[in-house]
Amino acid sequence: MPDFPKITIVTPSFNQASFLAEALASVHAQDYPNFEHIVIDGGSSDGSVDVIRRFEDRLAYWVSESDRGQSHAINKGFDRATGDILCWLNSDDLLEPGALSRVARLLGKHVEPAWLIGASRLIDETGRTRQVRTPGQVSFMSFLRWTVDWFPQQSTFWNRAMWQATCRVREDLTYTMDMALWHDMLVKAEPQVSTEVLAAYRIHEQAKCVSSSDLARQEQSLLVREWLLAQLQDAYDKGDANSEALSLVEKLVEDYTELHETLALSEARLARVRGHPVIGRFIRAWRALVNPGFDI
Repeated sequence: MPDFPKITIVTPSFNQASFLAEALASVHAQDYPNFEHIVIDGGSSDGSVDVIRRFEDRLAYWVSESDRGQSHAINKGFDRATGDILCWLNSDDLLEPGALSRVARLLGKHVEPAWLIGASRLIDETGRTRQVRTPGQVSFMSFLRWTVDWFPQQSTFWNRAMWQATCRVREDLTYTMDMALWHDMLVKAEPQVSTEVLAAYRIHEQAKCVSSSDLARQEQSLLVREWLLAQLQDAYDKGDANSEALSLVEKLVEDYTELHETLALSEARLARVRGHPVIGRFIRAWRALVNPGFDI
């Protein structure tokens, strides 16, 4: 692997002109000498193409045409990628200054399938930092508790060997294509986890996981159920379960998935309450003085 492995950044874009220039600029402000940037626009009508044209002399490739959605756009970009290390950066997110140099240092020496998860700033529509999301230990349980244990797509990178060992981004998924890809990668190798901040994830009202949060959670639950049932079917195919047991466990899998989702949402809401600057302080004081054994 060379000292400066080539890094490909794919940016899928559709009608995000208000954020797009900042996203593209964050890539081309990198101090790294060997990267390519590919922009796949889905036929935007809001001025995005004018923004892209301002950067076209620095892009390896760009196109603006109708597609089948974000996952299709990402796959179109990776079909043209020539990098040793890959990632995608959505058109409303940012790379942190120096991110590519840090990624090359952490991931560049691997020749076997490998991937890296870094930390990410969570920013609002104006770019103000709300918090920093630092990934924890990643396991298959992380996907059952994704509402709580999620890690940022914007700060996730992988090498070409990993891309070749997994599949394309799933185009049948609208909200959880990243979660599905990470699951496939975890089957191949555990990720390297870093506390270094590599990107900024912009959370705003127009973002689809905010505007369509209920649909996103529904797709997430269906994806987890799909994985659990696949493992069950594998056990059945190996003779470890009969058809009657299979039917019973299928129902239990549905209940198990729904229960995990409910618990994860409850934990996330409790965490927000505990973290409130006023209410959280009151709860801690109440627990210490009135009932220290009661967990809330």
